Amino acid sequence: GVLAPGLIAYIAVSKFDDHLPLYRLARIFEERHGVYIPRQTLANAMGVAAEWTGLIVKQMMGDMLTHGYMQVDETPIKYLDPTTGKTSTGYFWVFHQPGGDTVYYWSTGRGHENLLEMIPTSHQGVLQCDGYSAYPCAGKKREGLSFAGCWAHARRGFYKSFETKDH
Repeated sequence: GVLAPGLIAYIAVSKFDDHLPLYRLARIFEERHGVYIPRQTLANAMGVAAEWTGLIVKQMMGDMLTHGYMQVDETPIKYLDPTTGKTSTGYFWVFHQPGGDTVYYWSTGRGHENLLEMIPTSHQGVLQCDGYSAYPCAGKKREGLSFAGCWAHARRGFYKSFETKDH
């Protein structure tokens, strides 16, 4: 059968906020409520929830891009690669509009091409970021896209200069 939106929301909250895996949720529904919902149905419900929230994320990113200024950074995350069955490194790319929204994108890569995939070709504006080489490389390949440095990273250079100076 088709799950109602309220049940899909309950499953998503149970999975992501209460940290209940789908096999445990299936067991809870069956043992406590006498309702058999296969894990595959629960997984499909998470796909539906992802589709629904994807529309919201797309709108949030669109709104952020209209301002012409965003902060961006990428963070490495270990994950189990389903193609190899081994642990690999992926990246959460974080886009933030100060005083506004924050959007996370998942990517298996960290290169400039990954960044360019996340930002529409029509976008022109400033991305504030650290000194990672992918950012200026992306700027060379996309006209109208420029980058501003991060004060926290600039500060490090000053502190390093004080450490090497003889007192």
